Amino acid sequence: NGLSFGYRVREARRGRVREIRALDLVEVSLVANPMQKLARIHAVACAGASEGATQAA
Repeated sequence: NGLSFGYRVREARRGRVREIRALDLVEVSLVANPMQKLARIHAVACAGASEGATQAA
């Protein structure tokens, strides 16, 4: 119930932490255990579905 993001950094600023200024998004995948704990799916909706069709993940 998580997401994984693949990207290429185009521009970054280095200091104590790296600040990504620009990137190319390559892919987004559904995964069971994302490395970033906050990359979780909390709800799912379908285009054209009735209002009651939204489910919590």
